[in-house]
Amino acid sequence: MKRTGSITIMVLLMMVFVFTVSIFTINSSVTQWHIVENARTNIQSRMTTDAKINSLLINHNNFEDVIIPEIYKIIRKNNPPYKSSDGNRDGIPDGSKIDYNFGPHVKSANIRLEASKNTFKMAYLPSNYDEVTSIILRINTEYEGIKDTIEVKGKVINQLFEIKEPLVTEEKMIQQNLVNEFNTLMNTFEDEIFNHDSKATSSVSKINIEGEILINENNIVETLDNFTRNYDYKAKHLLINAKVSDENIPIITIEKDSENASKIKINGNIYCEGDLIINSPFELEGNLIVNGGKLIINTDSKPIIRGKVFYRGEEEFNVNDINLSSEKKYIYRYGSYLPGFLDIQIDVIKR
Repeated sequence: MKRTGSITIMVLLMMVFVFTVSIFTINSSVTQWHIVENARTNIQSRMTTDAKINSLLINHNNFEDVIIPEIYKIIRKNNPPYKSSDGNRDGIPDGSKIDYNFGPHVKSANIRLEASKNTFKMAYLPSNYDEVTSIILRINTEYEGIKDTIEVKGKVINQLFEIKEPLVTEEKMIQQNLVNEFNTLMNTFEDEIFNHDSKATSSVSKINIEGEILINENNIVETLDNFTRNYDYKAKHLLINAKVSDENIPIITIEKDSENASKIKINGNIYCEGDLIINSPFELEGNLIVNGGKLIINTDSKPIIRGKVFYRGEEEFNVNDINLSSEKKYIYRYGSYLPGFLDIQIDVIKR
C-alpha cells in the first residue's frame, strides 16, 4: 500500500512538473512570438517611412514635381529670414503640408524653411545679411499601430544668394574663396536661363530676346530681324533675358517715353549678355545680371537696385554709379526664378 501511494504521488508530481513546463513553454513561445511580431511591425513601420522619404528624395520626378514647387511657394509667399513657430506646442514646428498621395500609412508630411539661429540673435536685422537657409522635410507614418517619424534636413539656397555682399563679381569672390562657385553660377545662367522651368504662375512674364530691347514706363519693345514686338508689363513680374546669338549681341536700353514719368520700375530679374544702357531714372526690385557686356549709365539719378548684382562684364563695375540697396525678400523671391538659385544638399536624416 505504501508503495502504491508513493508511485501515485510521484506520478502526480511528474504530471505537475510536465504541466508547469508546458505552460512555461507555451508562455515563452507566445511572448517570443509577440516580441518577433512587434519587431517585425517596427521594422515594417521604419521601412514604410524610409520608402516614402526615398520616393521623394531619390525619385527625380517626385522631387521636381512635389518638393521643388513647395520650396518655391514658401520663398515667394514669405519674407526671409524663415522661421517656424511651434503652433501646436508639441515640439514640432509648423510647416507647409505637402499635397501628395503617399498612401494609407502616411499620416502627415510637412516641409518648411528655417533660417540659421544666428540670424535671430541679432537685435537689428539689416535688409541684407549672411545666411544659411535650411530645408526640413518631416514624414509621420503609422503602420499597424506603430508610429514613426523621420526628418530630413539640409541647405537649400545657393550660397552666392545668401552672402551679405550685394555686388557679386569675380574679384570680390576671390576674397571669399568663392570664385569657382561664381563662375559655375554665371555659366549656369548662360546655359539654362532661356529654357529654365521656374514653376512660374501667369503673373510672371518671361521675355527671351536675342536682339534689341527698349524698356519705357509702360511697354517693352523688342526688335529682332526688323520685326517688332510690344509687351505691356504693368502689374507683372518680369524675367527679361537677353542672350548673345550667332548674329546678334543684345542691347537693353531703359529710357522714359514721357517727360511726365518720374521713373521706370521693374519687379523681377534682368539678365543681359550685351550692353545694358540706363538713360532714365530706374528702379529694379529684383536681381541684375550682366554677363559679358557693359553697364552704361547716362542719367544723373542713380539707378536703384533692391536685389543683388551679378557682374561678369567687359569693364570694371563701379558700384558708386548705382544705389545698391540689397533686400533679401527681393533677392530670394526673384532669385527663385533663376537657374542655379537652389542648391539642395541633404546633410541629416534622423528619427
